[in-house]
Amino acid sequence: MSLLTTLALYVPYFAFVWPELLAGTATIGPALVLLIVVQAVLLPLSLWVWRRLEGGPEGALTDERDRAIALRATRTSYVVLVGLGFTWGTVLLLPGGAALAVSGTLLHVALLSFVLAEVAGNVVSLWSYHRDG
Repeated sequence: MSLLTTLALYVPYFAFVWPELLAGTATIGPALVLLIVVQAVLLPLSLWVWRRLEGGPEGALTDERDRAIALRATRTSYVVLVGLGFTWGTVLLLPGGAALAVSGTLLHVALLSFVLAEVAGNVVSLWSYHRDG
């Protein structure tokens, strides 16, 4: 569910913002605030509905396999986030890279890094359940 809500919200948003990012004119507008609020409401709601449909117990992970998969997914998310952080940091140090330091552009690049890390973790989790299941 997390992967679906993340993709459903952020793919259209970044498709809309990407031309502004490339032109260096991206701003922090009400669309970004609305996007974050919608995800903050939609994600817990979708997880609640999913738990109700599954009929399973609420709460912690159920066994060692689930914990190992969650650990693998979290580790992947952090590796992607750190790698993108170092990449964007290096780009900012390159000649002409200071153009990315515009507040709107820098915030969108950081948000994109977090979204890609979240998607990577969810994909690893799904792949692990598919492979081990």
